[in-house]
Amino acid sequence: MPCILLVAQNIGHAQKWIHLGLEPFRFSWISLSMGFKRTRFLRTSFLTLVVLVGLNLSACRNNQVGPIEAIDTTVQFVSRGLQGFSVYSIRESKKYIYACTQRDGLFRILKSDLGSGYWEYLGLKTNALGTHGVLDVAVFGDNDDLILAGIGNDKEGFPGLLRSTDQGLTWIASDSNLVGGYTGIPSLTQIHSATYFAVSPITPGLIFTCNWWNSAVFWTHDYGADWSRTANTSLDGYFIGIIETEPQRPERVWAAGWLQRSTDSGVSWLFVNTYSDNFPVHVITSMVFGNIGEVYISQLDRVVRSTDDGSTWSMFLKADSTVTITSVLVDPKCVDHVLVSGETLTRNPKGVLLSKQTILYEFAGGSLKRVHVCDGVIISNRLRVLDDGRLFFGTDEDGIQEVTNLLKP
Repeated sequence: MPCILLVAQNIGHAQKWIHLGLEPFRFSWISLSMGFKRTRFLRTSFLTLVVLVGLNLSACRNNQVGPIEAIDTTVQFVSRGLQGFSVYSIRESKKYIYACTQRDGLFRILKSDLGSGYWEYLGLKTNALGTHGVLDVAVFGDNDDLILAGIGNDKEGFPGLLRSTDQGLTWIASDSNLVGGYTGIPSLTQIHSATYFAVSPITPGLIFTCNWWNSAVFWTHDYGADWSRTANTSLDGYFIGIIETEPQRPERVWAAGWLQRSTDSGVSWLFVNTYSDNFPVHVITSMVFGNIGEVYISQLDRVVRSTDDGSTWSMFLKADSTVTITSVLVDPKCVDHVLVSGETLTRNPKGVLLSKQTILYEFAGGSLKRVHVCDGVIISNRLRVLDDGRLFFGTDEDGIQEVTNLLKP
């Protein structure tokens, strides 16, 4: 039986945001494909969407995974700095850990200095309206001179991707073709944006990116100097928010929104998911890979699993009404150990936040075992495992947390 770790969010007061009069297109599919941005604006948009798409979260239960066991007190959360910042994405080179803090810019720290909590600021802070700032970064092994910063924008006139060749001292826009896609609203095709990166581990210079305004997958063959759109099948309204390569078959590239797969490093693409009871929501928050042919995908209220390269899907975990799932992660030391992240919020009837928690569960031996609860801290997006096996996540406003004693040694 696979092992699963779960973290969660209470959306019981989601309906409150319906009365704010938020425009449903912008605050539905787009906000989800972005993957739960941690601004107040975007949290509101996420909660609105839950009601708009009619998910029956109150019917979700954990019955299929057995009884909850005792808390495992050996799992610990350790603050690693950037308190007061919303850390949306974490990436690593051989020497550094990079933290994307949205409108507060980009930071990095030497891995050898992680205990000091000293983070070097690389710029890109903005107070401008119409942009969410730095959402992801592409870095390249032992070459820390070259950095690509992906910027999430809502309006025209902002650079969608910034490139540095001097370790972040200077930045230039490199986004000339990162537009196009959704034809239903022509103005959206003029917004430059790059919100997620996947760097090919086998083809030097090959990088993929996407943005939430269209269904395109973009690629570069020269480390981000020039970009063009791949031949992925366009499907208006289903925005690409995630791109991943398979670790064991790195020529296979997956992209979602509506799930697509390439088996030839992005040259050609195929749709691989269909609307079903097990897989009802097209917007996908994360995907990871286990054994050959095994794919895990997280959505708002569930994790689904395929063992045949996406031809069929089964329910792996379905959350109860207090749970919002934000990501799934396979332990690199044990493909049967799967981690799932999310958050839990408690609000009073007026919508005022009363408490927030990160909650960890483990699926092992046919039963659901609660591992740990961290009060006052909520995960902002995805779990991230470094090459040395350490597990991290960014938080809503409490910087970076390391989770110890959870992954296989």
